Amino acid sequence: MKRILSILVFILFFLIFLIACDDNSSHGRNLQSQYYTITFIQRGFPDIEKKVKEGKTLTDIPVPKGKTGYTVQWDRSDFSNITSNLNVYAIEIPYIYKIEYNLGDKPSEVTISLTEQQIAFGEQYQLQTPSRPGYIFVKWVISGTDTEFKDGIYSLPYDVQLTAIWEIDHDHDRWWTSFY
Repeated sequence: MKRILSILVFILFFLIFLIACDDNSSHGRNLQSQYYTITFIQRGFPDIEKKVKEGKTLTDIPVPKGKTGYTVQWDRSDFSNITSNLNVYAIEIPYIYKIEYNLGDKPSEVTISLTEQQIAFGEQYQLQTPSRPGYIFVKWVISGTDTEFKDGIYSLPYDVQLTAIWEIDHDHDRWWTSFY
């Protein structure tokens, strides 16, 4: 009988211990370290989730995917003392490129507002229109090629130099001589 009583007491204490442990685990969450999720979001790519212990620093920061013509970076850089879940977004900053104008064999005769302009990748631009006495401006070509370059949205991932193409204005000479 003592033996059965001892076993029953042992089982009773064991059950009380289990119940107490269960209570401590549900109420003791405030005593345990909390983990937070940092979600890195970049349009067109799967989200990346990182777990960080409360108050700690995330050091395993993913690198955002690159994009032609843009610097891509996260919208925040401080991942220390994390105390809540965070969403971090990729931002795309367009590169600034230069359009340089080569005015031809006698640039001192040419009138133009700018000899170069800066344009952000993906932005609308309008080319300068030069003038030169005795000539008609025909078009701009990419220097060293026959490729015409027109107004539009800048999509080249580099600077560009343009060369002016001129034609002689035959009517210009007649117009001047008709007054004499």
